[in-house]
Amino acid sequence: MSADHQQPGGTGGGTESVYYVAVRRIMSQISPSNLRQFHQLSTDDDRFSFVSALPGVRAALSASSPLSAVDRTGGRSSEEAGQRRQQGNQLYKAEQLREALACYTASVLMAPVIDCDVTDDDLGTEESGRSEAEKANSEFVLALSNRSACSLQMKRYQECLTDVALALRYGYPRHLRYKLYDRQARALIELGRFDEALEALRKLHDSLSLTTLEPDQRGSIARNAEKKMDFCTSAVVQQAAAVNSSAIENDGGSVPAISGSNSERFPGASDAFDVRYHQDRGRYGVASRDVAVGEVLLIETPYVSVLSADAYELRCYNCFRTVGDIPLGCHTCSRVR
Repeated sequence: MSADHQQPGGTGGGTESVYYVAVRRIMSQISPSNLRQFHQLSTDDDRFSFVSALPGVRAALSASSPLSAVDRTGGRSSEEAGQRRQQGNQLYKAEQLREALACYTASVLMAPVIDCDVTDDDLGTEESGRSEAEKANSEFVLALSNRSACSLQMKRYQECLTDVALALRYGYPRHLRYKLYDRQARALIELGRFDEALEALRKLHDSLSLTTLEPDQRGSIARNAEKKMDFCTSAVVQQAAAVNSSAIENDGGSVPAISGSNSERFPGASDAFDVRYHQDRGRYGVASRDVAVGEVLLIETPYVSVLSADAYELRCYNCFRTVGDIPLGCHTCSRVR
């Protein structure tokens, strides 16, 4: 759980956490009798329900704060996003790729976007709802597409794939999708993911019927795609022959398992963990048996997380994603730079 370094009793300056502002407003409205009732509750769900039902709490949570206006609107502008994208195009043509990447990133962060998930295939019929979403997201997906091309040129293949997938999800124009599928296939080939590249090339081939290209242009693109498909098919066969019988170990990123048996009293805890109560010290955790070095006693996801103020420009305020130098956060993450 991440918390701001600023103290809860701060002055409420421009960089103060929204979390502490809301907490102070809520605490100012809680009476001693409310606190006594709160302390008698046994689960976090009960505590949350109790506090959220108190008069004035919802108003305190939704009240304006140093960051609320920015976080609600996102500060997004189609006009500014388009200008940044055009600047990126000029830099891309001049082979100034790093500068172009920065412009495309600024366009992605400034472009309005509404949530949608285009799950139908390229040959599906048009629907009004889908068309409206695609129109609303036009600058967003164009910026993503251009940035994917820039990332591919810079050999940043994973970033290219991420942008391609998002552009497809948020309604990239169907008559241009063959470009994204070709880009996707090229990045996957470079990463050695030949079976996935084959699927992208099949989609490229299918999407050509939706283009406005001349027949000879479509034929040339189709022939190039078929050559790549032959290459990928051969590579997949070679990969399968090279795989040995040894198990592939995971990358260590999975959540560790509880050591020993699970506690009957506390979900997510080992049977070696117990909680006791003292009238002077309150509740505290103890070991109910000898614990060996390295044993996992507790596994618990945070009930609430708050981004540190000094990380506002490095992580998305809503999803906490580390954005690196090619940022992409949630729909309201235009503050990330």
